[in-house]
Amino acid sequence: MKKIKIDHLSTLFVGIDIGSRTNVISALNFDQDFLIRMIPVANAQGGAEQMEEMIAQVLSQHHEFRAVIIGLESTGFYGVHIANYLSTSEKLAPFSTKVYCLNPNEVKQYKKSFNSLDKNDGIDPFVIADLARVGRIRR
Repeated sequence: MKKIKIDHLSTLFVGIDIGSRTNVISALNFDQDFLIRMIPVANAQGGAEQMEEMIAQVLSQHHEFRAVIIGLESTGFYGVHIANYLSTSEKLAPFSTKVYCLNPNEVKQYKKSFNSLDKNDGIDPFVIADLARVGRIRR
């Protein structure tokens, strides 16, 4: 697998923790500043639209971003509609948005590298966004 090339300073990194009923979203810039901090949304059409709107709002407020990378764990069918919705979003299309479904084991292993993180699931969207930020997503 080939590592993707990223212009880190002009990319918004989004992590989504997928659940059967609720998804949690976070977004980071290259400096690991939270631009969206662990916000829960319903795992339904309305929740997907809410995430799209949150990301679009960050992009409208931060003109340095030229690209968006969204990562989510591959969790069976719970995340498929979210990945499809965000990857075809007309609001996000001008930012060369890429959506990646990640191997949960890869996310788990990367999470172990953070000594100071809590063990709760609430931190997972940060870990997923950071995995993208450091260029560890492969296509």
